[in-house]
Amino acid sequence: VGHMAGTPFNIRVTFPDDYAEELAGKPATFEITIKSIEEPTTPEIDSVFVVNHTKKGSFNVDEYKAEIKERLEKEIEFMRDQDVVYQVSEELIEKSVCEPTEQALAWQFSFILGQANEQAERNGTNLATMIASSGSSVNEFYSQIKSYVPEGIKIVMIADELSKKYKVEVSDKDAEDEFNMISNVYGYGITYEEYLEYVSLEQFKESIKQERLFLEVAKECKHVTGEEEE
Repeated sequence: VGHMAGTPFNIRVTFPDDYAEELAGKPATFEITIKSIEEPTTPEIDSVFVVNHTKKGSFNVDEYKAEIKERLEKEIEFMRDQDVVYQVSEELIEKSVCEPTEQALAWQFSFILGQANEQAERNGTNLATMIASSGSSVNEFYSQIKSYVPEGIKIVMIADELSKKYKVEVSDKDAEDEFNMISNVYGYGITYEEYLEYVSLEQFKESIKQERLFLEVAKECKHVTGEEEE
């Protein structure tokens, strides 16, 4: 507020005490330049707008409204399924008697660490710098990984057992469709091809398969009310 476009100005801040060690508690000055100031406008929804924004070949406003309605319904169903997957996975993990071996825990930790290093390299930096930029320390980062590694391995073990009962297949097209849905719902700022630079296609398909296996379990679950639980 009070600044004009194109005019630089400074903002002085102090990093929080729980920030990365090399920056915690220290003052910093950021030079800011506002590139432009624009007032939002609401476009007119007409045939020209439809042709420029349709993803399914709509030609008029009514067709486009139907297209948007269908997409929103699918997104709502997707989010509902995501909630079901979370609840089922949490319940299965809690009731699971399988325990990861120390070897499996060490392998998974190394695997996740390797992925983080690859991501840092793709971003033109190193892991320590990337961790610091997120406001965390290396020790905190390692602790976070170690905290969710056991649960991640349990999910894999449970999914392996479920796959013996439920036949679930995930095609390359399924994976791309899933990414597009996730991108629409959560607003990913990258393309599918860029995403696959961070996660391999097989890894992504495996995560989708796990979710679909948990949904199969949900289909066999009985919904009970609070009174029935008592």
